[in-house]
Amino acid sequence: MRSAPDGSVVEQDVVFFGRPDPGALLTGSVRPLGSTLERITEYHDQTGHLVAEVFVREAPTAATGTDSVAALADFAARRYGSASLRRFRGRCTATSAGADLNCSVTVLATYEKDHESVADVALVATDPTGVVTARAWATYAIDDVATLAS
Repeated sequence: MRSAPDGSVVEQDVVFFGRPDPGALLTGSVRPLGSTLERITEYHDQTGHLVAEVFVREAPTAATGTDSVAALADFAARRYGSASLRRFRGRCTATSAGADLNCSVTVLATYEKDHESVADVALVATDPTGVVTARAWATYAIDDVATLAS
């Protein structure tokens, strides 16, 4: 997650429309929205197919704790595998300033979408004092509901 010069990322929403081939070169194009603090980046593969779209909202101040959302994304990728990720949305709620974060996950729902089994999960990052520093919501393709609890 990269921040623009005028602020730090406080919210991002990543939607994957298809999995690119391993080693595929992706091209990103940025489209500003209404202000310099909001933008959408679209990623296309070599054939021009839209692979992913990333919405980013930034705060006008620099200390928001984007590392908390990155920690949640890393936690979820290690737990469920990055190849199964279909959507990820994160919000910073407090500054974490390099603190050791505790990440937890709750399964919200499992269902069928586009001919595959998926699960919606909620993720929470807390600092050592228990303050919530970030929240995220993700959708993953799953092979077996039992793997969600592990």
